Amino acid sequence: MATLIFPTPDELHEIEQEIAPRMLEGRVGLELLPIENDDNHIVQWEQKDNFGGMQQIRGLNGDPKAVGKSLGKKFMFAPGVYGEFEPFDEMEITKRRKWGSRDQHVNMDDLTRDAQDKLLVRRYNRMEWIIWQVLLNGTFLVPTPAENDVPGGAIYRASFAIQNFASGIGWDNHANSTPLADLRAMALLSRGKGTNFGSVAKFYINQTTANHMLANTNPNDLGAYRKDNAIQMDSVGGVNTLLRLAGVPEVIVYDEGDFDEANQFGLYIPDLRAALIGRRNSGVPLGKYKCTRNANNDGFAPGPYTDVIDRGAPGPGRQIPRTVEVHDGHNGGPCLEFPGTVVSCDLTG
Repeated sequence: MATLIFPTPDELHEIEQEIAPRMLEGRVGLELLPIENDDNHIVQWEQKDNFGGMQQIRGLNGDPKAVGKSLGKKFMFAPGVYGEFEPFDEMEITKRRKWGSRDQHVNMDDLTRDAQDKLLVRRYNRMEWIIWQVLLNGTFLVPTPAENDVPGGAIYRASFAIQNFASGIGWDNHANSTPLADLRAMALLSRGKGTNFGSVAKFYINQTTANHMLANTNPNDLGAYRKDNAIQMDSVGGVNTLLRLAGVPEVIVYDEGDFDEANQFGLYIPDLRAALIGRRNSGVPLGKYKCTRNANNDGFAPGPYTDVIDRGAPGPGRQIPRTVEVHDGHNGGPCLEFPGTVVSCDLTG
């Protein structure tokens, strides 16, 4: 019987380590909340409460006063359990073997590698979609698949106490909207949050929203600078020059998204929505996307799993017709440690 040749799980993990940086490049969501493996069965993190006040007066020969202990909170939620596979059926396997080569190896490396790339992209799409749901809505909800025209119900969800901002006039009203004034108002939301929403902050929008901003003609807002030859107002870069001088967040256009199962493209950031991400005064990261413990890994190790399973290999449980499956999955979810550093912005007016 011909022997099928395909990568082992260890080889797949090594390949993933090589290709992951390329696939992660430019994924802003996974830059804001980078992936981290956590040897735990739940997504959890701890956060100290804010502390402040002023040192108490003691006076000469006076006794010092005690201060209260710093406390904190522990946050946790059940991780999402995700996984899927791409199968290769008997027809595809049969075509791989040349006639008369009964005792020769049949190499399926190229098929399994292509499947691995596809599944890895889908894994990152799921992670980034969840992250942008959190940054834009303060919550995410992953439903079960619909069956027999019956909508699925919520199965994984979590919520975070991010801040919110709504513009008084929609940015698509070019004559009356006030993007600059709105950004100045957003900068004030840093008070008491240990974060900076000034020029070091990032204001993420899609290209459609950016086009509305560039088309602003309000003489009391961005439109007032159109006659200033020192500032080019016909590009995001030019507007950012003005915003930097004004000490407000930098505009970043992120027009990425993914295709759904019906091959319809959806943006991570919808039109006239934005996510404002401040910079923590302490310089610590915003959070992580944690991949938790997984029973499908050797030793129940944390992190994603990937495997190739030959359902028709000789031995007990042999399946006919023969199929080969390339699997990929992970358990995990977003860990937004500093939700006050995020502002969900509704620019519809």
